[in-house]
Amino acid sequence: MEKRTILTVFLVILVISFLILVVVPWKGAPKMFPENTVGSPGGQTPGPSLLPPSPSSSLVTRGLTSTNVIMPPPDTFKVPTDVAIPQLDLPINTKSAAHFKVYDLKVQGGKFIPSTINVYRGDIVRINLTAIEQNIDFTQPEYGLKVSVAKGETKTVNFGDTAIGKYTFFCSICGGPTQGPIGYLVVAPR
Repeated sequence: MEKRTILTVFLVILVISFLILVVVPWKGAPKMFPENTVGSPGGQTPGPSLLPPSPSSSLVTRGLTSTNVIMPPPDTFKVPTDVAIPQLDLPINTKSAAHFKVYDLKVQGGKFIPSTINVYRGDIVRINLTAIEQNIDFTQPEYGLKVSVAKGETKTVNFGDTAIGKYTFFCSICGGPTQGPIGYLVVAPR
């Protein structure tokens, strides 16, 4: 009887440890990336990467999204070549439909490759961005994002708490949305 009690106590401690180490951190996932995580467009969550007021900050880069958005799972081959396939797609926790998604993007030949990232509202997104030929940046004014990447380097862009819409991101040092490479973040309702 004593061995059974010890085993039960051990299992309870193991389950509680798992919940503390794995489940609780995911509940606050946007805070895992303090260097450039911000809230939803117009939200109140501050972050060091918030853009200072400038003429480009007033640029409207959000539009409507269509109802037939393709959400490719990892390891899929039946999507258009300009739509990013997540390298990682994990549920945030068992009580939420939101996912943590990781995408790889590069800027080469004056283009973001792939140029479109499709996510559901509420997903936490990490983009590994690589500058192949020149120094670039990833700018999305409505999310307050601007991350600079030197030629040959890779940096991460992290954000969450997304609002539905089609957002344009671009390289501001390459000429902005009218001259430089542009891409799209499509946030669809779940």
